[in-house]
Amino acid sequence: IGDSAIRSLMARLYDPDAQLRMNVAETLGMIKSPRAVHPLVTLLRDEHPYVRCNAAWSLGEIGDSEAAQPLIELFKDEVPLVRTFAIDALQKIKSPDAIEPLINALRDEDQEVRSMSAVALFVITGLNYGEDYEQWSQWWQEYQYYYRYSR
Repeated sequence: IGDSAIRSLMARLYDPDAQLRMNVAETLGMIKSPRAVHPLVTLLRDEHPYVRCNAAWSLGEIGDSEAAQPLIELFKDEVPLVRTFAIDALQKIKSPDAIEPLINALRDEDQEVRSMSAVALFVITGLNYGEDYEQWSQWWQEYQYYYRYSR
């Protein structure tokens, strides 16, 4: 897909129709254009939760680490499904910046969020403490310097 088609798609991210925004966000994720990162990050604040989900999914597909912090912000979203899409995207990006927020998400009220956080932590770190918040916290206290500064 050429530049003009990608520009045309990105312009549609601001359409009043939520279904169209959802579809365009998903399409940009399938194309994996790094140019779509900033417009998709903007979409993470969309009023419609499914648009936020598709924007998060697409950012994960693109895999740009610049999206990590905005995706982490989605951990505050009131909709558990949005939080799970953010976790999935961060798992794909494998950003060390996500480790501490993922550990904290092990205390989320939603079981799916907790479960997906444990899987994402395994994918990012290679360790498997499951959903054990205390074990992950203890490990993080010991190894956070390595993940924050030496990678």
